[in-house]
Amino acid sequence: MQLLIDFANTRTWNDDTLAGIIDRLADAAKARREGGNIMEVERHTHPADLYGLTIPVFFDLNGKNDEERLRRLKRLQTLWRVRLKKTARSGPDPAFLNRIIGKSKFFLSVNDADPFTPQAQPMYSQYTTFAQWIEGEYLSIFLSGDGQKFRALRECHNQECRNLFLSNRKTHRFCQEPCKHKFHNEIKVESGYMKKYMADGRAAGRYY
Repeated sequence: MQLLIDFANTRTWNDDTLAGIIDRLADAAKARREGGNIMEVERHTHPADLYGLTIPVFFDLNGKNDEERLRRLKRLQTLWRVRLKKTARSGPDPAFLNRIIGKSKFFLSVNDADPFTPQAQPMYSQYTTFAQWIEGEYLSIFLSGDGQKFRALRECHNQECRNLFLSNRKTHRFCQEPCKHKFHNEIKVESGYMKKYMADGRAAGRYY
């Protein structure tokens, strides 16, 4: 879940950014398979010859050059940001999930904590594009029974941030304290509160 949020919140794209997200996806997939699992997932490596200037060629973004691939990546990010927010608001789109399921390969695993309930997970080795990886990660959340976590997805109210984050408090409007302070300080400035506060302070001799 956090990996999808990281993808939606990323502002600067380069080799390390995308490779880092891909590696965390692989690590998360590997972690889900621990405990009596029947398959091990290899961590993807990214040799230099698989890279363009900014975007790994290994995860094909179907662009003629790095600039076009970067544009495609940003469009993909926008699409997923909207999809995550919509899932949080009204639940997943069954047609979309069924489409992913229909074209995916799966393996069954048994967890030591609950050996009577085999779990299905996408085979991450089948993915050849970054878009497919993201779809697989989204699907795996529901296959693992964690779909309810989307109810805790929030969007920061600070207009300069707008990051997605998780919180079980419905009144939690900011992803971090600096965003909260900035938001309320801007309201005070726009309302004239700060101007009056400073003027009153100068009149009382507190400010010069």
